Amino acid sequence: MFDLLMKRHGSRLLEDAGWPTHLAWQWRLSYSQGDGCAFYGWLCRDHLLTLLPHLARRQCLSDAEAQHLTVLLTLYDITVALRQNALSNHYCHAGCITPRVEGFPEDEDLTFAVFCTALQADIRELCALAEQTGWHLLEATTPHSANEVLFSRQTQHFELRAVADMPDATYHGDDIDETAVDGCLERLLSHHARLLTVRLDIICHTTGDIIAQQWLPETLIEQDDRPHHWLSRDAVHGLVLEAREHISQQLSAWQSFYRAA
Repeated sequence: MFDLLMKRHGSRLLEDAGWPTHLAWQWRLSYSQGDGCAFYGWLCRDHLLTLLPHLARRQCLSDAEAQHLTVLLTLYDITVALRQNALSNHYCHAGCITPRVEGFPEDEDLTFAVFCTALQADIRELCALAEQTGWHLLEATTPHSANEVLFSRQTQHFELRAVADMPDATYHGDDIDETAVDGCLERLLSHHARLLTVRLDIICHTTGDIIAQQWLPETLIEQDDRPHHWLSRDAVHGLVLEAREHISQQLSAWQSFYRAA
């Protein structure tokens, strides 16, 4: 689910900044050197004409520079390819992106330099924003510690425990409800909610064995939420039935052993 959230957020980030949304994001957030986000792809002249007003505003191009670039983009078939360079073999950040501008008139060296400088500055800023959000999403979708206990209830002999488990990072669905994903991003980024894979265990205190277990994927837990708001009653009921079946089987096994002895 994390990958889906990052992909959607990256697309929204590009759209809001005037960049085409077909550009492909890559990221690596593993608390090691070279962590970060980068995006690659191809921009045609129409894409650049759409991007230019945003680029001029964010990178403080003068009115004269912006107007001249608009004329050049109108007259010439200028394109930009964002390609991976050698650094991308080991890292993932803005420095791994090499913009390759084609079709720019040869006698426009000064304007070319202004355009490339603004383009690279925008790329760095977008990659930094994506990385910042990526760390937030990573924290919201993974356990804070090994076997992080979210909820626990005990009797004399048994314990029902809800634990934050490591999720499957890859989304396998074919149909993506962008509205639902946007809503989830809003809860995670603005309201400090968490989206977790929750593992339910029933543990026997006598033996220490887990006698029943279930997983609840993509469980949205709001900040300061009470367990009954996100813990499925049906899941708990199914877990208890599984535990009873396990206990019944163990009891039958011990009774047959006792009779044989």
